[in-house]
Amino acid sequence: MKRVFVLMLMAVCLGSALGGCIVVPAGGYYHRY
Repeated sequence: MKRVFVLMLMAVCLGSALGGCIVVPAGGYYHRY
């Protein structure tokens, strides 16, 4: 259970670092270049 949480946290951190696609609260994807 903890391993899944850690993997999710790493995925979120990696996604934020790359800054490719950001899921906006309104729904859909916001592409930042």
